[in-house]
Amino acid sequence: MKRCIQFGGITPQEYWDMTPRETFVYLEAMEERHIDRYEGYADQAIMHRIASGKKKLKKDDLFKRP
Repeated sequence: MKRCIQFGGITPQEYWDMTPRETFVYLEAMEERHIDRYEGYADQAIMHRIASGKKKLKKDDLFKRP
């Protein structure tokens, strides 16, 4: 309960209205969001490292749109 309310941003009433399965799915989604955030930080660090090491930098050196 504490993790859902403290880190998930839901109210206690919303927590108590969820079923056990919904709570489990919600906790998994929170964990996935944390992993996505860390992955974004890693991408940003890589781009910063590339940008600081190159003298002539193009946008395509940092990010190629799929």
